[in-house]
Amino acid sequence: MVDWLLVGALRDEVQPVVEALTHSQVFDRRTVCGHLNGVRVAVLRSGVGPDAALLRTQAARLTLRPERIVSFGTCGSLDNNFPIGTVLAVNRVARAGGSWHTVAALGEYLAVALVTVERPAWNEDAAIPLRAQGAQACDMEAAAVLEAAEGTPTHALKVVSDVVGHSQPPRLLPGGAPHPADLLAFKRLARQLTHDVLLPALQDAVYSTSSGT
Repeated sequence: MVDWLLVGALRDEVQPVVEALTHSQVFDRRTVCGHLNGVRVAVLRSGVGPDAALLRTQAARLTLRPERIVSFGTCGSLDNNFPIGTVLAVNRVARAGGSWHTVAALGEYLAVALVTVERPAWNEDAAIPLRAQGAQACDMEAAAVLEAAEGTPTHALKVVSDVVGHSQPPRLLPGGAPHPADLLAFKRLARQLTHDVLLPALQDAVYSTSSGT
């Protein structure tokens, strides 16, 4: 039914892409279909974390039968050479502590190894084992999206929203939830980075890959 299934976690990551669609139509409460740069796509808001990404991507894949899938959105950089706003075209994906899987990198962007974690990596203590695994960036969905694809060609295109160990981590409430003001600030940053940086990269990558250029 669609050429691409575009999977983002947060509403603030997904909404700029939805707003860029032409001939858009709501498919369900989490999915909007339309055309992105002339290519038929469905944009899925999976929710945060690998469990949500796995289940909702599986369901969308079975219903929409995309030819390709891409996990998009923000990520944490584990490399000081990748500052906030850097677009990363993932070429290897793994769960934390798991095996690496090779994926085709989209576009002419920095190709990196990305590891999917179950909890945000806010500090150096969390980053050390991820770097030891060979990761250069981390997110909370890409590896699960790849698992849900079950053989459908899958990619990941991310934009750096924080540099682990250098960006100011959010204040945490008892129980580990981010302070509401810090969470709001992150959502605003995620929307801005998606709109200004990641959306143009995604439009270009989807079009050039679909047209074979």
